[in-house]
Amino acid sequence: MWTFFKNCLYNLNVRWHIMYRLMWIAAPIHFLLNVNSKDTIEDEAGCTMNVTHWNGRAMAMFAYRMYAKIKDLTIRQDDVILCGYPKTGCHWTFEILYMILNQKAEVSKYGKVLQGMIEAMPEIILNSVPSRRVLNTHVLYNELPRGVKENKNKIILTIRCPKDTVVSFYNHTQALKVYYQYKGMFENYFKMFMKGEVDYGSYFDHYLSWSEAMKSQEDNQIYFLSYEDLKENTVEKVMEIAEFLETPVTKEFAEEVAKVTSFSKLKEKRPGNGLYRKGIVGDWRNWLTDEQSNEVDRVWRETMAHFKRPPEAITRYCD
Repeated sequence: MWTFFKNCLYNLNVRWHIMYRLMWIAAPIHFLLNVNSKDTIEDEAGCTMNVTHWNGRAMAMFAYRMYAKIKDLTIRQDDVILCGYPKTGCHWTFEILYMILNQKAEVSKYGKVLQGMIEAMPEIILNSVPSRRVLNTHVLYNELPRGVKENKNKIILTIRCPKDTVVSFYNHTQALKVYYQYKGMFENYFKMFMKGEVDYGSYFDHYLSWSEAMKSQEDNQIYFLSYEDLKENTVEKVMEIAEFLETPVTKEFAEEVAKVTSFSKLKEKRPGNGLYRKGIVGDWRNWLTDEQSNEVDRVWRETMAHFKRPPEAITRYCD
């Protein structure tokens, strides 16, 4: 039954794009039914963005019912946990992990949102996903399900140049304007991003929350993966991740995975879902002013000072 249900969701959402067309009808109904959870953030120009709040920060409204349940989710011992701030390459990394664990260079049928995002999926559907599962979330380390630490599950933590992240996140809100209802300019969104007044809070605080866990790795082994490194050395990184997961692959397999998960291939596989835009490194240069760039650099240096081994590729592409 659940296979039939997920097939319907996938076809409506991805293949036929009907769900995105229905957003204009469904979103107002969603807000009306969930009026108690709805909140807004206002930028300096007075433009508002729909959010909800949880644990003291702004969060995406679509998952407001799930946040409080995350701690109690059932985690299997062989689950792989994929974490990271939004727009840092989680969709791309999900497909790579899926292929490594299944030993097939084939894109997942449903994608991250319908096949493993713990904020987006009711637990009864999440439990129907066969092992080994790739479970994705954008919450902080101390907000993960209890079972992640108890089972000592391995974690992949994605990170991306904050300058490209804010550009991608702004365009994400524009692509899903029917839900966010944000009509503001990038310059004002940038200010909200730097203050942590966007979905999932501050980019910089997000990674600070992981710094101690990264240093000790007593409860979980964590692989720190930058978008820039993955883009620059996809085959090498696929093999490193596979080794980390104790599921080694051949170079030929890694090359096939790199080919199948190229941005153009994934965008072709998931057309019209608003999640794939350019997939390039350094697009921030077309958006940020020198002043904005310098502001990010300052906070970035302060944040990365807490990590033993900051990702080198990010520094190169953020300068």
